Amino acid sequence: MLTIYDVESARSGILKRQPLEDTPVSNATLERIKNLFGEALSPEQVVDRILAEVRKKGDSALLEWTQKLDSPQTKMIKVSPQSMESAWDWLPEPLRQALVLSAERVRKFHQAQPVTSWMTQSMGGTLGQFVRPIRRVGLYIPAGTAPLPSTVIMTAVPAQVAGVPEIVLVAPPQRESGQVDPLILATAHLLRIKEMYAIGGAQAIAALAYGTESIPRLTKFLVRAIFCHPGKTQSFWICRY
Repeated sequence: MLTIYDVESARSGILKRQPLEDTPVSNATLERIKNLFGEALSPEQVVDRILAEVRKKGDSALLEWTQKLDSPQTKMIKVSPQSMESAWDWLPEPLRQALVLSAERVRKFHQAQPVTSWMTQSMGGTLGQFVRPIRRVGLYIPAGTAPLPSTVIMTAVPAQVAGVPEIVLVAPPQRESGQVDPLILATAHLLRIKEMYAIGGAQAIAALAYGTESIPRLTKFLVRAIFCHPGKTQSFWICRY
């Protein structure tokens, strides 16, 4: 890990970062792409194709790509509230307490930074701002190499504090079980998430952006660490505007 001690070193390091489109793709990745698609494609072309298929075929494309890329064991993309509750009951008590404490601290932090509506006539007219929460947002939870309950907390809690009425969570299924990791499910139950889908990758982003038969399209979505084709999808960290 690179250690940085001063502003100039930080600026120099950031400016030297390689653009995503110039990042070399491993031979193993290119070979897997060729095996999946039957031809040599770039990562950008892969994402383009998945987005187009989900937009055209909806749920059937979602399930097909989830089975191909994440787990052939996946039979349903919608996660039931009972699965989230069972995962919570399965967690050891110390881990449950840690998740509760983490959620409480994140909630307290965001409650301390309100963005409020206001109106004034003190500046020669009626001036002000009207703040209201976004109606429906989606949270993308990475779980490729390890489950990240912290991402569930750090995206869902701010949305809840903002008053967002509809919060949708998506996370890729585990290859062996075809189900979302129990730790992610349990954290979703803790935060009372009501709508969740076992999908990941570009197909999940396409579903959130375009909508399918079972997933209404979103106003905005929040992601951490997801590769998207530039200009085709957007990612947002906060939903309080």
